[in-house]
Amino acid sequence: YGDIYRELARMSGVCPILAVVMGPCIGGAALISQLADLTVMVQKTGELMAFGPQVLAAANGAEVNAARLGGADTAAQSGACALTAATEDQALELVKQALGYLPSSNLEDSEIIDTDDMSRLLAPIDPSHVDALFAALSDGGSYMELYAAYEPCVRVALTRLGGRSAGLVSANGALTAGGLQKAARFVRLLDCFGLPIVSLVNTSGVEIPTVSGQSWLLKAQSQLLYAYAEATVPKLAVITGDAIGQAYVAMGAKGIADVTYAWPGAVISALTPEAAVAVLYADKVKADLALSAEEARAKYAGQYVDEVAGALRAATDGLVDDIIDPARTRALLISALEMLASKRDSNPPKKHGNLPM
Repeated sequence: YGDIYRELARMSGVCPILAVVMGPCIGGAALISQLADLTVMVQKTGELMAFGPQVLAAANGAEVNAARLGGADTAAQSGACALTAATEDQALELVKQALGYLPSSNLEDSEIIDTDDMSRLLAPIDPSHVDALFAALSDGGSYMELYAAYEPCVRVALTRLGGRSAGLVSANGALTAGGLQKAARFVRLLDCFGLPIVSLVNTSGVEIPTVSGQSWLLKAQSQLLYAYAEATVPKLAVITGDAIGQAYVAMGAKGIADVTYAWPGAVISALTPEAAVAVLYADKVKADLALSAEEARAKYAGQYVDEVAGALRAATDGLVDDIIDPARTRALLISALEMLASKRDSNPPKKHGNLPM
């Protein structure tokens, strides 16, 4: 096992590594699947466990069946596998589909397959409807979502834009620590194999955790920031809705992204408008006797967006490159990818960075 782990670690980032779990996979064998770039599990027959039910029963008396402990559904919900399939044949088809988006090695480019109109306009889309947004942006409406059952506040998918393979990362709603780590892992996969990163940001920021969850959240935030900042591939961002706090900094900040666009209704701020009103406008809310407290808060939240956090102010301050018509998002992203196709960037010479763990 030690020899296998060493070779997998040495090949990580050199060529794509995919694992397919078709039967019981326990202990050391399960670790092999986690060293792969992507893991596919077969429903009903696939099992992925650190310890089997017998070991758990002997250790603490817990009676858990194998399917509940490490079946495909459990593994998908915990992020231990990227994809599940009903049969072995379907699992192998998923492997072929995933490899179709990736190059053969880190020294090669992924294949360019032009199948759609590069200038195609998008129909009106609610930024919170991630499935519709992914389909509208992707060539032919086709994309491959990974880890769909795990931490859905972040959605990640392999796709093609203008024939070029790319990765989509959508941050939607309040972000959990697990969701941040999910995005970080996917960004590092894309960077390994030279695939551009397209971030779609519509988030109110990170979820406020319990006291015991603070440390995990800090680590997860730092992992996402590190992954984006370290990546040398083209990085594009579209602020489709709210971009609050570190979510904007990691995914769309001009210090990290190559190109950042904003939809007209975007809000970019360190705080949500509601929180900003509570911090900055508390005295004005109390003094505005003509309105109820709720109406006054809504009034000053709107004022805050117009004067401080709206898309126009962000563009004026250089926080985004342009405010764009949502219908032209796909065309502009493809144009930016064409512009950045020859991008060559590298990190300072070193053995490797110290990823926050």
